[in-house]
Amino acid sequence: MNIYILRWNPAISSYKMKAHLDIVSHVKRGKFPMGFDWSAREWEQLKVNDMFILLQVGTDNDGIAMVGKFCSEPYEDDSWRKDGKTIHYADMQLFDAFDLATETNMRAENFEKDIYIKWHGGHSGELLKEDVATALIEKIKAANKDSKRWEGSALEDFLKQEILVLNTMDNASELSLEEFHEEMKNYLHIYVEYKGADYAAVCGEDHNYWCFYKDEEEIGDVEGFENAFNYKFRDGKSINELYYEIRDDIEFM
Repeated sequence: MNIYILRWNPAISSYKMKAHLDIVSHVKRGKFPMGFDWSAREWEQLKVNDMFILLQVGTDNDGIAMVGKFCSEPYEDDSWRKDGKTIHYADMQLFDAFDLATETNMRAENFEKDIYIKWHGGHSGELLKEDVATALIEKIKAANKDSKRWEGSALEDFLKQEILVLNTMDNASELSLEEFHEEMKNYLHIYVEYKGADYAAVCGEDHNYWCFYKDEEEIGDVEGFENAFNYKFRDGKSINELYYEIRDDIEFM
């Protein structure tokens, strides 16, 4: 797993502080937004399930604003700067988001003496060297231990779980429904492209809480792993039914 540093300066970014505080509020309630992406300059090695750490820079409270994983391969699109250029982006699955005005344990001042990266500027999408990445994760875990924001090994569990794009599964036609369910317990984000629409099921801690999206619009939520597979999207399909319908054409990654 690669780890990337993303950077965000609220003064110049198209992503404003108000939007960030809204996301912080949603994440605290277990609501994880869909359709969230960021630019990455060093995109060539980026892949699904790589970790990102978003740094807030250029403010009085610089530090770690978000932690999560990438849930898409990099893709090219118009620059957010609206300068006529194209740049690379990747979609994101959030683990946590922080309001650095109040959550002081995630501020740069607690990290920069030990972790030698650019904490107050630089480009977005910096691939960290392995030793630096390992040390940074340990510091983040230590900061959480002091704040008790997460339960035990929550971050490690998040990083172990993978994001699944259902259309790119391998050996799907060989799996029974029961085997499919067991396989899905390893994933925290199930994404399906089906007849021109995008469907997603995104889980919270321990697969107990799931949010559902169609074309990036949240359309419902349920408690429980089994309920996630029986939940009906607006066109009447469930994850179970989508699996059966496309299983002959899909591969596990």
